[in-house]
Amino acid sequence: MKDTYVITRWKNGWTVEAKTKDGIGDFTGISEDPYWMEDEELSQAQSLTELLYNAFEKFLATEDKCGMVIEFEEPEEPEEYEEVEETNEGEEK
Repeated sequence: MKDTYVITRWKNGWTVEAKTKDGIGDFTGISEDPYWMEDEELSQAQSLTELLYNAFEKFLATEDKCGMVIEFEEPEEPEEYEEVEETNEGEEK
């Protein structure tokens, strides 16, 4: 038997069910979308990242061993607009 991981998307988060060949590592995990994030996609990505990290923590790279590395790029900030100097015409100096 292989190790199997079933990740399911729900309305407000993710679940993972893991079955390991030895049966010792079997677990179920839940990760809810952060309610405070306005962007729905970013909220879903945040909770999925958390779920993946927790589900595959034993495979992640550490100082003493090589392993899987989970890295996500931060979304780019929108370009800043040029500041326009406001003037009040007709104002006495």
